[in-house]
Amino acid sequence: MRLVVHKQPLSLDRFFIHEVTSQESLASKLDHTFVIIILNRFQQITNIHTFQANTDVTKLNWTTKIRETQERWKHTLRNTVFRTQKLNQARSGVRNSSEC
Repeated sequence: MRLVVHKQPLSLDRFFIHEVTSQESLASKLDHTFVIIILNRFQQITNIHTFQANTDVTKLNWTTKIRETQERWKHTLRNTVFRTQKLNQARSGVRNSSEC
């Protein structure tokens, strides 16, 4: 079986959420709305997705779950990938200083 990815999934460490305020929603007629702004690794905006919930409670539930998931992923990165990189840098720094 062969699969083709037509669109990459959302990178959990490269987006932020803008919650549309009451004043903004009055002007745009978008009640219970939030926007997810996706950045690339150069911090450039690549996509913007607008979501509209049925109620403020649903909107809050969605944004809370998305933020919790994002924080869990960032925590995982800090404790695995970035920690390993720091340990490797520290080890190579120790070797370099001892070689002198």
